[in-house]
Amino acid sequence: MKQPEISRLKRGKLRYYSVERLMRFLERLNCEVSIHINWPENKGATRVIAI
Repeated sequence: MKQPEISRLKRGKLRYYSVERLMRFLERLNCEVSIHINWPENKGATRVIAI
């Protein structure tokens, strides 16, 4: 990984990376990666949470 890529990640510019690539970065750092999908509490509501 080159310095400009590290700078992008540090600044939160994630649109340059696929989800798979970001997950590989986290796995290499020994982070546990989990994705949780839940139905909205109200049938008409839509909710997205990014952690």
